[in-house]
Amino acid sequence: MKKLVALLAVLGFVPCAYAADGADFSHSGDFRLQYMNDMNADGVKDAGADGVDQNWAQRLRWGTTVRAGEKMTGHFTLVHNGNWGENTDQIPGPATLAGANMLLVNEAYMAWMASDSLVIKAGRGSFTMADGRLVSSNDFDPVQRAFDGAMATWDQEFARLSFFAVEGADLGTNLFGRFYGVSADFKSLPDFLKTANLHYLMINTDKVVGAVDSEASTRIGLVVAGDTAGVDYRATYEMYSGETHDNTTDAKTDISSSMMDLEAGYSLPSMMNSRFYVGYHTDTGTKASSTKNETYDGFHYDAHTNAGLMDIFNWGNLTYMRVGASMVPADSISVALEYLMFSQTEKDGAINANGAWGGAGDTTKDTLGSELDLTVTKKYTNNFNISASYRTFAPGDEYKAGGQKDSYDQMYLESKLTF
Repeated sequence: MKKLVALLAVLGFVPCAYAADGADFSHSGDFRLQYMNDMNADGVKDAGADGVDQNWAQRLRWGTTVRAGEKMTGHFTLVHNGNWGENTDQIPGPATLAGANMLLVNEAYMAWMASDSLVIKAGRGSFTMADGRLVSSNDFDPVQRAFDGAMATWDQEFARLSFFAVEGADLGTNLFGRFYGVSADFKSLPDFLKTANLHYLMINTDKVVGAVDSEASTRIGLVVAGDTAGVDYRATYEMYSGETHDNTTDAKTDISSSMMDLEAGYSLPSMMNSRFYVGYHTDTGTKASSTKNETYDGFHYDAHTNAGLMDIFNWGNLTYMRVGASMVPADSISVALEYLMFSQTEKDGAINANGAWGGAGDTTKDTLGSELDLTVTKKYTNNFNISASYRTFAPGDEYKAGGQKDSYDQMYLESKLTF
């Protein structure tokens, strides 16, 4: 490990190093510092010691690309994450915090340009498909999502087709999970339509007795987006169907679920470059009386940029509306405001939420609550900015019967340097 770090340190001071055979190296990355202040995160005021929870977290991400001629490329991304104060004796390393101060290999893959229209990648890499509402790298997370497998991208005049195969699990205990698929980004679209993506996935997971159910399912989705005369729009629709077999009884359960996410906006460039928008999301849930699994599973969707910045709710038995606005009131300063109203799709179904909000709830109610997010961003240079957010969540009737009736407030500060 020490030798690897020493090698990276040397390469970091060389903008472009050349090997004996003519390969060249290029580097890029970012450093992010976050401050989070959670106030009354369980919705019960002055209960226990959870009134205020503060944390500073940092992430360093370093990517290196190696080009060996015109046809072959290698790439790896290293990531380091740490929370301030965990290194209590001020000596970084596993002795003080097991593994947390080590560099992680987030990506490691090769790419071969087999022809002018065909590129093949193999290894571990991040991938965002269409608008990221089914498969996303989840860049906000400390470690972005990366997939082990291969992908072939065939670029034609009518569309860009990406065929991929991912080894999702191979634990040596008869557990094998794989998914295969194709994503088509269509070209030659009319002026009002900027994006049109159609994708299809097959998921197969083997059963582990007493632990993991088997699954054979498919996902198919469509994404369209565009703009005309100041009006922009986006529509995403996903279907998830198939079956699972219980890992102990082998009983079959059918999967039948779907998701729809819509947004429409209007821009006024002459008025501080303003944009106003409204959005609607709904995905299916399972009724208490149902024999099917109808709760939508978001798969690897971009969770942070959907359903509010507080990351309280996950997709699955969730319906919400949102309205928002963004503007640039001064040079290098932008402001964004969003208000969301959450409810359960099926009021007697399970709540798919994080932290203290994932309990059973009131099965006679479906109103989860509302969230308000205000963010101000100051751009200092092309590669450095600081943003500050105030967020608040007001619990709905779903939680009030259980005593969670007080607002949950959050303050967030982030600085990010890219290089």
